[in-house]
Amino acid sequence: GGKLDPKAIARYPVYSATQRGPLTLQQRIAYCREQRLDEFPLPYDDPQLIALETYVRHLARGEQVNVDVNGPLRPWYESGKALYHTRIGQLDMSCQHCHDRYVDLNLRDQVLNQGHSNAFPAYRLLSGAISSLHGKFRDCYATLKALPYPVGSEEFIALEVYLNARGNGLAIETPGIRR
Repeated sequence: GGKLDPKAIARYPVYSATQRGPLTLQQRIAYCREQRLDEFPLPYDDPQLIALETYVRHLARGEQVNVDVNGPLRPWYESGKALYHTRIGQLDMSCQHCHDRYVDLNLRDQVLNQGHSNAFPAYRLLSGAISSLHGKFRDCYATLKALPYPVGSEEFIALEVYLNARGNGLAIETPGIRR
Protein backbone atom coordinates (compact mmCIF):
# COMPACT_ATOMS: atom_id res chain seq x y z
CA GLY A 1 0.00 0.00 0.00
CA GLY A 2 0.98 3.63 -0.33
CA LYS A 3 -0.27 6.72 1.35
CA LEU A 4 -4.05 7.16 1.43
CA ASP A 5 -5.30 10.02 -0.75
CA PRO A 6 -7.56 12.39 1.24
CA LYS A 7 -9.41 13.39 -1.95
CA ALA A 8 -10.22 9.73 -2.61
CA ILE A 9 -11.47 9.28 0.97
CA ALA A 10 -13.75 12.32 0.53
CA ARG A 11 -15.46 10.68 -2.47
CA TYR A 12 -17.02 7.79 -0.50
CA PRO A 13 -19.44 6.14 -1.00
CA VAL A 14 -18.32 5.36 -4.55
CA TYR A 15 -19.83 3.15 -7.22
CA SER A 16 -18.32 -0.34 -7.39
CA ALA A 17 -18.66 -2.15 -10.70
CA THR A 18 -17.81 -5.40 -8.87
CA GLN A 19 -20.66 -4.93 -6.38
CA ARG A 20 -22.88 -3.26 -8.97
CA GLY A 21 -23.72 -0.65 -6.40
CA PRO A 22 -22.35 1.65 -3.72
CA LEU A 23 -19.21 0.84 -1.80
CA THR A 24 -19.01 2.66 1.53
CA LEU A 25 -15.72 3.57 3.13
CA GLN A 26 -16.39 1.04 5.88
CA GLN A 27 -16.95 -1.71 3.27
CA ARG A 28 -13.71 -0.72 1.51
CA ILE A 29 -11.79 -0.88 4.78
CA ALA A 30 -13.33 -4.26 5.63
CA TYR A 31 -12.32 -5.60 2.20
CA CYS A 32 -8.74 -4.31 2.52
CA ARG A 33 -8.50 -5.72 6.04
CA GLU A 34 -9.56 -9.17 4.81
CA GLN A 35 -7.45 -9.17 1.63
CA ARG A 36 -4.25 -7.49 2.76
CA LEU A 37 -4.10 -8.57 6.39
CA ASP A 38 -5.68 -12.01 5.86
CA GLU A 39 -8.17 -11.31 8.64
CA PHE A 40 -11.58 -12.87 9.15
CA PRO A 41 -14.54 -10.83 7.86
CA LEU A 42 -16.27 -8.60 10.39
CA PRO A 43 -19.94 -7.64 10.33
CA TYR A 44 -20.92 -4.13 9.26
CA ASP A 45 -20.39 -1.67 12.14
CA ASP A 46 -18.15 -3.98 14.14
CA PRO A 47 -16.32 -1.76 16.67
CA GLN A 48 -12.97 -2.56 14.97
CA LEU A 49 -14.34 -1.39 11.61
CA ILE A 50 -15.80 1.77 13.15
CA ALA A 51 -12.40 2.53 14.74
CA LEU A 52 -10.60 1.99 11.42
CA GLU A 53 -13.17 4.05 9.53
CA THR A 54 -12.74 6.87 12.07
CA TYR A 55 -8.98 6.80 11.59
CA VAL A 56 -9.17 6.73 7.79
CA ARG A 57 -11.78 9.53 7.60
CA HIS A 58 -9.67 11.57 10.04
CA LEU A 59 -6.81 11.37 7.50
CA ALA A 60 -9.06 13.41 5.18
CA ARG A 61 -10.02 15.96 7.87
CA GLY A 62 -10.51 19.35 6.19
CA GLU A 63 -10.96 17.81 2.74
CA GLN A 64 -14.27 18.70 1.06
CA VAL A 65 -16.85 15.95 0.73
CA ASN A 66 -17.15 15.15 -2.98
CA VAL A 67 -19.55 12.26 -3.69
CA ASP A 68 -20.34 11.88 -7.40
CA VAL A 69 -24.02 11.03 -7.82
CA ASN A 70 -24.31 12.14 -11.45
CA GLY A 71 -23.35 8.69 -12.75
CA PRO A 72 -24.13 5.14 -11.69
CA LEU A 73 -24.71 6.09 -7.99
CA ARG A 74 -27.74 8.20 -8.97
CA PRO A 75 -30.39 5.51 -8.27
CA TRP A 76 -29.05 5.04 -4.71
CA TYR A 77 -28.97 8.80 -4.21
CA GLU A 78 -32.63 9.02 -5.29
CA SER A 79 -33.56 6.06 -3.09
CA GLY A 80 -31.78 7.63 -0.10
CA LYS A 81 -33.48 10.96 -0.79
CA ALA A 82 -36.88 9.24 -0.86
CA LEU A 83 -36.11 7.50 2.45
CA TYR A 84 -34.99 10.83 3.96
CA HIS A 85 -38.42 12.28 3.10
CA THR A 86 -40.50 9.23 4.15
CA ARG A 87 -42.48 9.53 7.38
CA ILE A 88 -41.69 6.72 9.81
CA GLY A 89 -42.57 5.45 13.24
CA GLN A 90 -45.14 6.40 15.82
CA LEU A 91 -44.12 10.06 15.60
CA ASP A 92 -44.92 10.00 11.85
CA MET A 93 -41.93 12.17 11.01
CA SER A 94 -39.18 11.94 8.41
CA CYS A 95 -35.48 12.81 8.59
CA GLN A 96 -36.40 15.98 6.72
CA HIS A 97 -38.69 17.17 9.52
CA CYS A 98 -35.91 17.22 12.09
CA HIS A 99 -32.94 18.13 9.92
CA ASP A 100 -34.50 20.61 7.48
CA ARG A 101 -37.64 22.06 9.04
CA TYR A 102 -36.88 22.07 12.76
CA VAL A 103 -33.14 22.80 12.89
CA ASP A 104 -32.03 24.33 16.23
CA LEU A 105 -35.28 23.33 17.95
CA ASN A 106 -35.50 20.56 20.56
CA LEU A 107 -36.83 17.06 20.04
CA ARG A 108 -36.99 15.68 23.56
CA ASP A 109 -33.54 16.46 24.99
CA GLN A 110 -31.77 16.91 21.64
CA VAL A 111 -31.11 20.13 19.74
CA LEU A 112 -31.75 19.28 16.11
CA ASN A 113 -28.91 19.88 13.67
CA GLN A 114 -28.84 19.95 9.87
CA GLY A 115 -28.17 16.22 9.68
CA HIS A 116 -24.88 16.43 7.83
CA SER A 117 -22.69 13.33 7.76
CA ASN A 118 -19.28 15.01 7.34
CA ALA A 119 -18.34 14.48 11.02
CA PHE A 120 -19.08 10.74 11.14
CA PRO A 121 -17.95 8.49 12.65
CA ALA A 122 -18.45 10.81 15.62
CA TYR A 123 -17.83 10.71 19.35
CA ARG A 124 -21.19 10.52 21.15
CA LEU A 125 -21.27 12.34 24.49
CA LEU A 126 -24.25 10.33 25.77
CA SER A 127 -22.62 6.95 25.24
CA GLY A 128 -18.97 7.94 25.50
CA ALA A 129 -18.26 5.95 22.35
CA ILE A 130 -17.61 6.48 18.67
CA SER A 131 -20.76 6.03 16.59
CA SER A 132 -20.94 5.22 12.92
CA LEU A 133 -23.36 6.93 10.59
CA HIS A 134 -25.51 3.80 10.45
CA GLY A 135 -25.49 3.74 14.26
CA LYS A 136 -26.83 7.29 14.21
CA PHE A 137 -29.54 6.21 11.75
CA ARG A 138 -30.53 3.49 14.24
CA ASP A 139 -30.68 6.08 17.03
CA CYS A 140 -32.84 8.40 14.93
CA TYR A 141 -35.25 5.58 14.11
CA ALA A 142 -35.50 4.76 17.83
CA THR A 143 -36.20 8.43 18.61
CA LEU A 144 -39.02 8.39 16.06
CA LYS A 145 -40.25 5.07 17.52
CA ALA A 146 -39.66 3.23 14.24
CA LEU A 147 -38.08 -0.14 13.55
CA PRO A 148 -34.67 0.54 12.00
CA TYR A 149 -33.20 -1.19 9.00
CA PRO A 150 -30.13 -3.29 9.80
CA VAL A 151 -26.75 -1.52 9.72
CA GLY A 152 -25.19 -2.12 6.31
CA SER A 153 -28.62 -2.60 4.71
CA GLU A 154 -29.35 -1.35 1.20
CA GLU A 155 -31.68 1.25 2.71
CA PHE A 156 -29.11 2.68 5.12
CA ILE A 157 -26.40 2.58 2.43
CA ALA A 158 -28.71 4.54 0.10
CA LEU A 159 -29.36 7.02 2.91
CA GLU A 160 -25.59 7.31 3.42
CA VAL A 161 -25.11 8.03 -0.30
CA TYR A 162 -27.78 10.74 -0.14
CA LEU A 163 -26.50 12.38 3.06
CA ASN A 164 -22.87 12.34 1.99
CA ALA A 165 -23.76 13.85 -1.40
CA ARG A 166 -26.02 16.37 0.35
CA GLY A 167 -22.90 17.43 2.24
CA ASN A 168 -20.76 17.92 -0.86
CA GLY A 169 -18.47 20.89 -0.31
CA LEU A 170 -18.47 20.59 3.49
CA ALA A 171 -15.17 19.85 5.18
CA ILE A 172 -14.69 16.41 6.70
CA GLU A 173 -14.62 16.85 10.51
CA THR A 174 -14.18 13.23 11.61
CA PRO A 175 -14.36 12.53 14.45
CA GLY A 176 -17.04 15.06 15.24
CA ILE A 177 -18.67 15.41 18.63
CA ARG A 178 -22.38 14.79 18.92
CA ARG A 179 -24.77 14.52 21.84
